[in-house]
Amino acid sequence: MLFRIITGNLENQFQDIKLLFTFSITFYIITLVMENKKKFTPNPDLKLLDQVRETLRYYHYARSTEKTYCQWITRYIYFFGKKVHPGLVIIPAKK
Repeated sequence: MLFRIITGNLENQFQDIKLLFTFSITFYIITLVMENKKKFTPNPDLKLLDQVRETLRYYHYARSTEKTYCQWITRYIYFFGKKVHPGLVIIPAKK
């Protein structure tokens, strides 16, 4: 398309410039909407997989995608032997 702008006839150049301008404006509007959108945070009282499901439903993911993601997370947890991250371990205070 850019090559045609340089070498094409005048009518095609105006159509291509109009098309590029339309894409630029559309991209700018989408970027503004996405930046101003409030970020979703799941309910912290829920379990991990319930938080994942809640987030995926908020963003309108398909149920099959939700199911697959939850299976991946479960497999990951079981692969590492249900270990807890060292940063999340609460060590009781010694007296």
